[in-house]
Amino acid sequence: GTEAQIKCRITQNTEDVLTCCSWSPDNRFIYTGGQQGQFYKYDLHTSTAYNWEGVRLHSVAALRDNKTVLAADSHKRVRSYNFEDYTDQTVCEDESQIINMSLSGDEKHCLLTLAKQGLLLVDIASGTSIRKYYGILQSDYQINSCFGGASEQFIVSGSEDNLVYVFKRDCSSPILKLAGHTRIVSCVAWNPVYTDCFC
Repeated sequence: GTEAQIKCRITQNTEDVLTCCSWSPDNRFIYTGGQQGQFYKYDLHTSTAYNWEGVRLHSVAALRDNKTVLAADSHKRVRSYNFEDYTDQTVCEDESQIINMSLSGDEKHCLLTLAKQGLLLVDIASGTSIRKYYGILQSDYQINSCFGGASEQFIVSGSEDNLVYVFKRDCSSPILKLAGHTRIVSCVAWNPVYTDCFC
């Protein structure tokens, strides 16, 4: 069999609690964050770590430019962090805590899972809310959602009521509620190759 090898260690601190990560599109960097103020960029080619101090994160997503990362933080915001010139700016804010974030394939929109408030679709360039999606149950656990379908015309989300919710991107109510799980559905993923399939 093939044995796994440790290629890098993101942190040497045993007290770090890293709860989210994202690969750069060129697979050179990994970005990780946590809710205790850790935000790291790690260069896999040079084994160099970069740290952005004091940022408490719930979710991160690296953009294709390989220098910008969107991050949902503990201040109910999504912020854009540029690791080349170390600048940052707010993309959007909400009244509810942002639990999770996923990006559309064209990087024009982000889908936010809000604490006890459903899902929110946001235009990244303007920071404007486009649509809210209702129905999922989220109160105690990390619930993930994503875009999917041939043109990303669907949104799929887990839920604490043991169901998978499917929305059309232009409709706030679910078009399907899929049963079959006996426990919380915390994570969903749409197949990028077979666009009529998700798990």
